Amino acid sequence: MINRPTHVIRWGIILTVLWAFAALLSFTPPQASAHERSSLVVVLEKAGAGNRPEQSVEDLGGHVVREIPLVNGFSARVPRSAVRALRGARGIKSVHRDRSYHLRSTTPVAPVTASTTLATLRSTVDADTAEGGSADVALVDSGVAPVGALKGRIVNGPDFSSDGDEAALRNLDAFGHGTHLAGIVGAVAPKARIVNVKVADREGSTSLVRLLSGIDWVARRGDRDGLNVRVLNLAFGADTEGTYRDDPLAFAVERAWQQGLVVVAAGGNGGPTADGLDSPAWDPYVVAVGAADSGPTPAFADDGIAPFSSGGSDTRSPDVVAPGVAILSLRVPGSYLDEAFPAARIGDGFRGSGTSQAAAVVSGAAALIVGDRPSLDPDEVKALLRAGAHRLPGTDSSLQGAGVVDVAASETIAVPRHADQKFAPARLGGSWGRRAPRVAYAVENPSSSRWSSSRWTSSRWTSSRWTSSRWTSSRWTSSRWTGFGWGDTPAP
Repeated sequence: MINRPTHVIRWGIILTVLWAFAALLSFTPPQASAHERSSLVVVLEKAGAGNRPEQSVEDLGGHVVREIPLVNGFSARVPRSAVRALRGARGIKSVHRDRSYHLRSTTPVAPVTASTTLATLRSTVDADTAEGGSADVALVDSGVAPVGALKGRIVNGPDFSSDGDEAALRNLDAFGHGTHLAGIVGAVAPKARIVNVKVADREGSTSLVRLLSGIDWVARRGDRDGLNVRVLNLAFGADTEGTYRDDPLAFAVERAWQQGLVVVAAGGNGGPTADGLDSPAWDPYVVAVGAADSGPTPAFADDGIAPFSSGGSDTRSPDVVAPGVAILSLRVPGSYLDEAFPAARIGDGFRGSGTSQAAAVVSGAAALIVGDRPSLDPDEVKALLRAGAHRLPGTDSSLQGAGVVDVAASETIAVPRHADQKFAPARLGGSWGRRAPRVAYAVENPSSSRWSSSRWTSSRWTSSRWTSSRWTSSRWTSSRWTGFGWGDTPAP
């Protein structure tokens, strides 16, 4: 053993400390190379974080894209190699990539159904005698075109889609989906204005960031500049696993709900054997909607659940169902859907099926209820929708929830006791869904009078080819639109 002088040991310790301190002062966060690809992410901040999260993004070679105050966060673009480091930065609660979703088909089966006109639809949900007030409905969708009865009833909000920079397309529905739903909402609630918040472009492309931005705008601006938005319609969904408590979309809709918006979400088109409802419908606070088939006659006895309507899980089922099969609503001539599915055209109308159509019906019903009784809060509106619904005989609750909405019944009954919801809130403390998502269109096959799936092969439909663009870059990104059944064969 060698004994070293004490002063030598002390100087060694001092030099080591000085070297470590100098290394700390000279440290700089890793910077992206000029050629490194970046990732678009959503950053959620901890309370009291100040501007530290934004500074961390810049230190890592990224930049903030858009503030999203509703979720106490922002979107940012950062080098891919820096995402992990960003998650560990001070003041950051969670970081979520703006994920892309790939398409895959489903194979629902059902007979051809006669078209349900908008007038018949209004009668089916017993909205004929409802006056309704001045409540507005916000559609976060693919835009709304001023066609038919929508002329003069549309209030354009911001356009968060990639079309927003083109004046000729800004706010307009070049895809055809949002206008179809707007026609349904407007028919059920004739006095409601449609607040158009566009998040999907002419090819149906959207993203988590765009969706959150749209929801954020409605929650923060829906009561300004003469608007009275009380209902938010969300006709998209993400196929996820895990728990809603870690889902950024669930977190956003809960915040919107807390700010007084009745959030109506399509349950999904996965069929009765689906693993559960789509996000954000799986969040227990919102109004989750499944699709009913009104059958060949006006009688309630032959009504049932649409074969594509997603079944619930042990913990979450649809709250209500509404007509969602062969709905003849408004058409946007020359839109993508109009060109891709010519068999769905019936005069100035367009036939579509899905839980998004059903959600539009319920959004109209909610607008009527809260318009008549403006003091109601979202929990009370949801309780009334459920309490007034009619159950389908012989149908499991996991498919229908409380049953088919009935506007007249919901308007006339007293608010149920214990309407306040007390579910565990979304927390965004973990990871969000890792299962591969799916998107599909259920299309009636004219030759067989059956439902079949339209399948993607080599970036084209096997039954109809994209005439103006391919889906190699315009697929549904970070969103699964849950309401399609285009190309239906018109009944005699």
